[in-house]
Amino acid sequence: MDQMSSEIVISMLRTVFLVSVIAITTFTISTAQDSSAYIYGLQTNNKLKMLFYNMGVFYQVPHDIVLDPLTGLHHKIFTYPPESGGSYLAGHITIGGIVNSDTLSTRFGSFELTTDPSTFGYFGYQTKDNRQSYYSHEARSELDLVCQYLDTVIKTPFSSRFPFYPENKHTPLNIKIRQRSMAWSSPPVDDFILVSYELENIGKQTIEQVFVGLGGNHSSNFNPSDSNPGCYVGHLKDWPSIDGCNYRDTVGISYIIDTDGRFSNGEWSDITPKAGVGMRLLEAPSDAKRRNYNWWTPAQLHFGSMALELPWGPRQFAQPGERFRDFGHGLGFPYYDNNYYYLMSKREFDYDQMFAAVDHTAEGFLPPHGGAVSFATNSNARNNAEFVYSFGSFDLPPGARAEFTIAIVAGDSIHVNPDDYKNLFDPANPTPYYNSLDFSQLANNAR
Repeated sequence: MDQMSSEIVISMLRTVFLVSVIAITTFTISTAQDSSAYIYGLQTNNKLKMLFYNMGVFYQVPHDIVLDPLTGLHHKIFTYPPESGGSYLAGHITIGGIVNSDTLSTRFGSFELTTDPSTFGYFGYQTKDNRQSYYSHEARSELDLVCQYLDTVIKTPFSSRFPFYPENKHTPLNIKIRQRSMAWSSPPVDDFILVSYELENIGKQTIEQVFVGLGGNHSSNFNPSDSNPGCYVGHLKDWPSIDGCNYRDTVGISYIIDTDGRFSNGEWSDITPKAGVGMRLLEAPSDAKRRNYNWWTPAQLHFGSMALELPWGPRQFAQPGERFRDFGHGLGFPYYDNNYYYLMSKREFDYDQMFAAVDHTAEGFLPPHGGAVSFATNSNARNNAEFVYSFGSFDLPPGARAEFTIAIVAGDSIHVNPDDYKNLFDPANPTPYYNSLDFSQLANNAR
């Protein structure tokens, strides 16, 4: 494969980047009790179970068995609800900013973030329960997982080149991130996990116009119950209020759901993936007024006479006096630091994936892609998309800190009737199918 073809598959491999992180640490997770086992922590005390790495990455565990470093217990694959077969979200954070007129982004998890050497990679465990040995007055929940990591340790170029990382060069922003995830075990607060982040500028230069991206992609293709699932990404802006009177509550959650609530073999049952999981921004620095949402599909590589399909995502027309930004290959994945920062900072809020085949030019978007029907239908994992919800901007002078908090939220029973997708979905008019979905549990849990 030549260099251009290698770069073209960047976004396809980007969507499976978290698998690489998993593969690197699987042996440690499964068999080891030494210090390296503490580069991850498990939130297992509520219905939404999640694994956190101290490199800005979290996901529902795609292993059959995973060891909890805190308790020494082994847990099976994390699904939501726990008795179901649906595993939805893999997430990560990206930080971008401008340093001395240079546009930089810290991204790709373990490729540009690593554990703080002063902590040896350990997670700290805290609880408000004074009966536990890890009780702390600093705890905010029944189980707090606390860690810190930074972007100054990774040394590039790597000896091996990675197709999804063509620059093979990391220029740090010089940031340290302190992360605290918090979970509770009893209703009505057992369907979400809160995560607070504190960014600290440990460099000597001001980081200007900082934007933060909350990235997510689908993890259920690791679920052994469903070998080839399709999913949709989208953003639920609001939902009818439980108070009635035609009020609508702001929800603001970027979500991932299954396309039809069935397994790929057509099964519809109590364990099929009818729920959804997403992320919501709860608190941000006061100067961070802008909110953006973008998604894109992975590249598809074909051989022989088959066409090479580039990554694609909704993009808006250039504004008057503005030059259209070239991402490198296709309209989806933003290659290189400056393009990723551009994506996070440009004012744009994409329509949901199932509306990909609908013409949105009146709203300022480019016409639908030639393969948009495939993107909108997405009955298998081929076009599972990735999203990033971003916010900014704010400045970080040397030594300054900024905090933000997100909620990782789950909700069940989004898919209501087993045949709605078959009977109602039309890529040219997906609204009837969208209206058949019930986001009420997800919305209520996100409030």
